[in-house]
This record gives sequence, C-alpha cells and structure tokens, in this order.
Amino acid sequence: MTVDPSPSVTPIVTYVDYKAGERRANSLNPAERLGLLAIGFFISVNAVGLAVHAASVVLVVYTPLAILIALLLFFVQPSLYVGFAWWILFLSPFVRRLVDYQLGFRSNNPILLAPLVVTGLSLLSVSYHAPKLLRRTLYPFLLVLVALAYGFVVGIAHVGILAAGYGLTTWLAPVTFGIYLALHPEWYSDMRRMLARVFISSLLILGVYGVWQFVSPPPWDVYWITASLQSNALNPEPFKVRLFGTLNSFGPFAAVLTAGLLVTFAWPSQVWKRCLAAVPGAASLMMTQVRTAWGELALGLGLYLLYLPGRRRLAPIAILLLSFVILVLSNIQPFASVLVSRAGSIASLTTDGSYLARRQLFAEYNDRILESPLGMGTGATGMAWVLTGGNGSTAPIENGFQDVFYSLGWMGGTLYLCAVLILARRSLKREERNTDLFAKVARAITIATLLAAWFGNIFTAVAGTVLWTFLGMQVASRLRRFGTDNWHSLT
Repeated sequence: MTVDPSPSVTPIVTYVDYKAGERRANSLNPAERLGLLAIGFFISVNAVGLAVHAASVVLVVYTPLAILIALLLFFVQPSLYVGFAWWILFLSPFVRRLVDYQLGFRSNNPILLAPLVVTGLSLLSVSYHAPKLLRRTLYPFLLVLVALAYGFVVGIAHVGILAAGYGLTTWLAPVTFGIYLALHPEWYSDMRRMLARVFISSLLILGVYGVWQFVSPPPWDVYWITASLQSNALNPEPFKVRLFGTLNSFGPFAAVLTAGLLVTFAWPSQVWKRCLAAVPGAASLMMTQVRTAWGELALGLGLYLLYLPGRRRLAPIAILLLSFVILVLSNIQPFASVLVSRAGSIASLTTDGSYLARRQLFAEYNDRILESPLGMGTGATGMAWVLTGGNGSTAPIENGFQDVFYSLGWMGGTLYLCAVLILARRSLKREERNTDLFAKVARAITIATLLAAWFGNIFTAVAGTVLWTFLGMQVASRLRRFGTDNWHSLT
C-alpha cells in the first residue's frame, strides 16, 4: 500500500480475508522497505547512543528524529505510521528513564513530547478531510473537536497558553488519531493487521519486562521512582513494586495490556503464539494491581463472547487461560500475597484506603464542577500541573467523566460526552461480518474502556489513544462494510 506525498491521496486496497492478507503482507513493496529502513535507523541511533553512554545525544535527537520518521511513514506507508506511533507511545517513557539515569532526572524531559507529536501528525489528514466530518456518520468527531476548541480558549484564560496548549494536545492527539483511522476505511484491512501485530507483540515484550520489573526492578526504574517522588505509589523494592512497565504509570500500562489481551484472544493465529504473548501479559496485568483493568478485561471478554457466532466462541479458551495464570500466581510466593491482598480488597471497599480516597476526591470535584459551569479549560489537569507549578491547575483527576466536565465545562463536557456516547451506541450494532473478529474485539475494548472512565481518566494520553484507536476502527469497519458512497445514510 503506497501513498503519494499528500494526505489527500487514497491508495486502492483490495479487501482480503485474514489468510490472504497475511500472504500479501509477506512480500514487501518499495515503500514498506523504505519505511522499515527508516524505523531501523531510528532504533539504531538511539540504541547506540544509550549503549555508549551518549544519552545527551539521545536527549536532543530522539523527538525530532521520531517526528521526521513519522512524517515519512505518514506519507509513504500509513499502516507503518500507525504501528510506529504506537511503539513510540509504548517505549518513549522507557527511553526517557534510561536517559535520566545517565544524565540526571528532568521533570520536563523533551522525549515525552514524541508520543504526542507523532500521534498528533494525524491532524494533517483530519484537516484536509475536514468537510467529511459534516457527514452523518462522522459528525460526532466534529462535536468532540468543537468541545476541545472551547476548552482550549477557556484554558488560556485560567492557566495560560503554554499549559492550555499542552493540555489540548493530550486531549486532541488521541482523538485525531482515531479520526484518521475512521476517515480511511479503504485501509481497514492493513490497519487491522498492523494493530493486531503491534498489540500482540507488545503484550509479549511489555509483559516480560513487567515480570522482570516485579522480580528485580532495573536500576533506571528505581532511580526514576525515587527522583520523581513516587516511592509511596510505586514502591521500588523487589516483589513489591506496582508494575508500570515501560510506561509512566500503572494505569496506562494496565490499559495497554488489557487491550492487548483482548486483541490476542480474537486474532486468528496459532494457539501457541497467542499463549506465548498472553501468559506474561496476563501476569503483568495482575501485578499492576489495577482492579479496574481486571474488571475491564472480564467485561471485554463477555462483550466479545456476546457478539461471536456460536462456532467461533473461543472466549472460553481465553477465560481458561487467564484463570490458569491467576491460579498459578495465587499459589506462588511472593506473587500470591500481592494478588490475594489486592483481590481481597474488592470485598472490603468500605475500609479500602484507595476507595475512600477516590470517594473524597469525587465529592470534592463534584463541588468544583458545580461552582465552575464554564469549566477550567484544557491544561487545568494532568501533566500541565507540572508546567504551571500547581498554580491554576490540579493533579490528574481519577474520574474521566469528572475531568471532562471540569476541563470543558458544562456545555463543552456535554457536547464531548454526547459525541462519544453516539459513537459507542453505534458500535453496539452487529453490522460487521462474522469473520471480522477484530471489529468485534474493537467493540469490546471501546465499551469496556468507556465504563472504566468512572475509575480513571481514559480520554487523554495513552488510555485515550486506546479508546479512540478502537472507536476509529469501529467506524472504519462500518464504512468499509457499507461503502463510503453510503456515508450519508449510515446512523
């Protein structure tokens, strides 16, 4: 699949089934070779820089080089761009910690800008195809963009243009990434295959790293936990650390592992390959101790099973596999003590410290939202809290729905959530072919992630990219099924 250097050009893709698609993927065209060479160059430069203790070079070149590679892939090979963007999301915090370990901790490390800018490049295509957002199938995306524009204006007044701009990027980049996928249903087969490969391979790599981190936290992780003053939340001691893997926190790490497990159960490949990825991924997910993610995975599996035809109901195999992993971990010390203790807290929420703290924060921010009908704007929460030194903004809110209304106000928040709910309601319709297992698992991830918004902010950064990626793929699946000529008639 080759694209001329213009986001307006749409390559012609023949829709094929999974097996035919895999055969075609085994033969690389010149654009794919160029894209893979560019990615290999990016990996080599940074790996060599870190290996020879030239972290100062990596600090300077990482983000600009990532942007240049992403631009090349964006125009030459869109599916590789999507895969590259996800790996930048997965690994940039890890690279940042390696750099900080050699050079010293930086709270505003420029490496962390790479994921936002790389995924935000999708705005180029969204801007060009903006008139399509007026069509009936895609107008909810336009409502989201309007709500974010409103939040940005309000944010400038409350926290300044720098924090408001950064906050807008954390909200906008995931949305435009999802819109980018939805706008190009003709790429659906290639994007589906790429996302499946990315999430399955990341499940194996991130899962194995997570187990290593739990058993013997690497020195760069220990240094970062201590320097960033997160010792109480993450605990850098062996067999006690709360897993955050290659990401910056256990919440996003759990969100990625949950999506990866669901994709793994749906993708038609050899059972041993899926088990190879699922076992370390499930073990790491358990050790994140994120109870919301555990429930999200269970709900996602249930939804996936509900929409499967009888002869393809493989979810019981997935459930048995997960049950086996949990059973093994619950009988091996010290995994057992961590897992049993965290699972047992579900039955005693009234005395659980985390639950009580969430209740207190929920009540506090409810009052703030009622007192601020116009909202505080983008940049009022999240990492922009660091940029403003805590003045005019607040640390991340743990309830996604509250963060929407606190940041975007009553009007903007209602517009944003209504648009998301419209897209989610449409995704519930059973319209894809029975053979399109990816569309079914995308639906399960979307709905389960939305329900998890009660316990975490799933609309921004990594978690937001998970949500909007699979929402976008859901829309692309519907448009591919019915044809882009019928966009106006789809509801």
